Order: sequence, then C-alpha cells, then structure tokens
Amino acid sequence: MLHSTNPIFNLKSHIVSAIICLVLVCAFQTELVAQRGNNWCFGDSSGIDFNTSPPTTFSSAVNSRGSCSSISDSFGNLLFYYGYDPNNVLTGQNPHSNGEIYNNTHQLMQNGDTIITAAWYYEGVILPAPHSTNEYYLFTIGVTGNYGLYYSAIDMNQNNGLGAVTQKNIQLNSFKADDGLTAVKHGNGRDWWVFFRKASLSTSASSTFYKYLITLFGIAGPDTQSIGAITYINSYRYFFSKDGSKLGCVGYQGLVETYDFDRCTGILSNNRIIKQNYLSGPYPGGWSGEFSEDKTKLYVSDHGIDSYLFQFNLLDSLPSATVDTIAHFNYPQYTGGMLSLAPDNKIYW
Repeated sequence: MLHSTNPIFNLKSHIVSAIICLVLVCAFQTELVAQRGNNWCFGDSSGIDFNTSPPTTFSSAVNSRGSCSSISDSFGNLLFYYGYDPNNVLTGQNPHSNGEIYNNTHQLMQNGDTIITAAWYYEGVILPAPHSTNEYYLFTIGVTGNYGLYYSAIDMNQNNGLGAVTQKNIQLNSFKADDGLTAVKHGNGRDWWVFFRKASLSTSASSTFYKYLITLFGIAGPDTQSIGAITYINSYRYFFSKDGSKLGCVGYQGLVETYDFDRCTGILSNNRIIKQNYLSGPYPGGWSGEFSEDKTKLYVSDHGIDSYLFQFNLLDSLPSATVDTIAHFNYPQYTGGMLSLAPDNKIYW
C-alpha cells in the first residue's frame, strides 16, 4: 500500500532512504529521545518538564488512564499533545472516537476533537513529518472499534503557532490490531518506522508485525514480518532501546521477549524469549518495559493486586533464572504502571 500527501511518492523513496542510511547509519540520536521528548503530558492532568534539572511538573489537559503522546520542538518547548476524553464516553458519544489534541496552552487544538482512539493504553504516537519542519503526524490505532491504523496531520503554522489539524482519521488499514503502537527513527536519521502487531485472539493467534515507513514522499506500507512468539491476546507494550537497535515486547499474559532491529531495512531478527509466562497475584501482569541505556538490563513492570518491578540481566544465558525484584507493593495503595526512558537517561515508573 502507498499513501501519500505528496503526489510524487513512489518506490524511489525506499532507494533514497537506503542510500542515505549507508552514509548516516552511525549518526543516530532520535529526536524523541532528545529535545523532542522533553515534555510529557499524561494521566490525570499530569505533566513533566525535563528541560530543568531536576525535572519540574506542570498541569496538562490530559485525563487519560493510558493512551497519550506529546511532542516538543527542537529546543525542548512543548508543541502539542494528545489523549482521550472520558467525558465523551460518559455522555454517550462514540467511545472509539474520543481522542483529543491539545495545543501548548492546554486548549483543544482547532479540529483536534473526535480522533480515532479508545480508552486503552498504547494507541497513539506523534511523529515529525520528514518533508516539513512545521508538520506532524499523529498515528492512532483502533483496538476495539473503528479497527485499523489511522493518521491525522497537524500544521503548526496555523493559528499563530498554536497549530491546527488539517487532515483527520485517514485510514491506512481496517483489521484488528494490538493495543501496542510504537515508532523509531530510520537509520538515515530522517524517516520513521511505525510498528504494531495484528491482533492475536484465541481464534486467530499471530506473530505478524506490521511496519509502515514514513518518508519525505509520504507513508509506505505495510510491510509484514512473522517472527517471535505466537501470541493470543491483543494487549502488548513494544519499546525500542535508546539507539533503536533492539525492540522489546511485554505482554499482559506474561510474555517478555526481545529482538534485534535493523533501522535501515526494518528487519527484526534474533528473537529471544526472556519469559513466556509469569504471574503475580490473580492478574497475569506483564504491563510495561524499558531497556537500560547500555542495553544490558531489561526492566519490566506488572500491574495487579500485587505489583512488581523486575530487572533482567540480558548478559545472562537465562535471564529469567537470575531476575531481580526491584520493587513490590500491594493494591489498593498503588498498582504498577508504565515505564518510560526519559531524556535524563533515567527510567520513570
């Protein structure tokens, strides 16, 4: 499939990307790990600013138990962010089109309502458009309704720099997908890979990854690759190491696995199943994960009445046999949540 905002988009983009990748493959530093990710907006009106040391907090307009994404400019200034509005669900509106995009004044962006998403956890990611310094894509995924992958386009030149959504809910496919959308910069330092897995349910187990390539010429894909454990649920967290060379997967039923990733070709290899299944309390666990900066450790959180934070040593031949428990606490005071590697190279829970 080829989809483009530019009519000249064709296979030439793959050739150009491959050539540039050979030249720039060693010059990797993702924008989202640098200043692009310096502001986080999440949870119930929460915000963290990593431009200060130590980080400072601020109030955002997000009111979300899960799916949310934010992006800053190359100087670390917040541009806009997205979450979903639970009030839409409570008032009887479509629960699968309740995403909203907010500008940096924490107001609803022009045309930023009714974004395809739902009340889940890893359904959206914001990326700079490679063809423009002022345009951005918000990719969202329909997990339990409005199935498929969608994108909306944001132009920050609109409304005196506050931005506007110029295209909304453009559908790229229509099949059921995992609640697990992620992205990583291409090896050429300019383009992006967008990743997710086809939904795996009891009647349709799958190990197929879907990959879209975002280039100067538009959106290409999907390319598919079947690799890794056969999965039976549709709730996963996918996360890349800081340098983009490894992909991790944590599943709600306890699956923990890693892959090597080639940022130039988009190929996954060397799948390693760290843990097929582990349980804590009555819930399956397996909620979130992150690699250490040097990729020798893998941190995994789970979510339940008993919540744990685990550290796996990836240098061990059998990491599950030497796993360390970093933290443990009980609901109802707390439950385990998401892990995220911050610009200060610390992992936050």
